[in-house]
Amino acid sequence: INMAPANLIPGNLTFLMPNDRTLSRIMMPGNAAVVDFLFRHSIPSPLLFDYLEHLPTGSIIPTSKPEFMLKISNNGRRSFYLNNVRITSPNICTAGSSIRCHGIDGVVVQPTKTPQHNTTLPLPPCQNS
Repeated sequence: INMAPANLIPGNLTFLMPNDRTLSRIMMPGNAAVVDFLFRHSIPSPLLFDYLEHLPTGSIIPTSKPEFMLKISNNGRRSFYLNNVRITSPNICTAGSSIRCHGIDGVVVQPTKTPQHNTTLPLPPCQNS
């Protein structure tokens, strides 16, 4: 996030955070790659895991990257996937911020096509808690 232009991350989002080991293996030449990575790894609403875990398998939610969606595979708290990555550390950052963070075990690479009909779930309104 610190590598992104200052006005790129306005808040009110959920960031999916790969661990440092995974990040060290990723090539991101220039700002465009960083921005693309951040957009693919963010959901434009601050979602605690308590909300995410109620989404049924097959649900599709948008990322901050236009037309790049995340498909939910929900087999319980220890087996909750967004496309190809599993949430390993839910609710890493929550207090006093409009950004929510969840640790993941990889990099989101598999795009889910935008559905032809509206099957995306509405995201809850931003709550400053």
